[in-house]
Amino acid sequence: MRILIIIVLIFSSCNSNDKKNNKKVNFLNKIEKKSNEKKIIVCNYLDKLEEFNRYIGSNAVEELNQYMDYPIDGNIWHLIYINSLNLKYDSSIEFTKKDFIKYGNKVFTSEFSDCFNLIKLDILLEKGEYRTEAIIKKNEDNSINYKYRLNALFNEEDRNMTITMLFEYFEDNEVYESSVNYFFTFKDCHLKMTNIILAG
Repeated sequence: MRILIIIVLIFSSCNSNDKKNNKKVNFLNKIEKKSNEKKIIVCNYLDKLEEFNRYIGSNAVEELNQYMDYPIDGNIWHLIYINSLNLKYDSSIEFTKKDFIKYGNKVFTSEFSDCFNLIKLDILLEKGEYRTEAIIKKNEDNSINYKYRLNALFNEEDRNMTITMLFEYFEDNEVYESSVNYFFTFKDCHLKMTNIILAG
């Protein structure tokens, strides 16, 4: 009888240890599964773009600095040159935070602000594109000096946004066209301008 009791106790002890080991293995498996899960960032693009629009409208250079993905390619210097009464520049030099603090209002101009404020951001995000009406600037004699408008494209899949400013200048019965392309992307839900390209 004593032998039977001892055998039962040994079996019960082994079974208990197996259950503890199984629990430990299952716990480790759960930890590993969690460690392999991909981090998902939920981003409210509308809030981010509305915030950007507020800073653009108030010409808040210090706050707008956070939207720049430094260093920016030297092409941006040509835009500043155009908007700064022929400022001397070297396009081989990258554009940095120090430069933006000094020339930020030449990057995001009043024309850019005027047009961006006309974008119905909810429609841009829903349809992936938006085009504003042209804004006309006139001379003192009421003749047209220049027109400008904006085309916006947004791709939710790659989180990229392109803003194209289109200009028409009227001089001596001739019309001259030019454009400025601003390239943005969302990085971990932070809107960043990555490059500027001019044409025309």
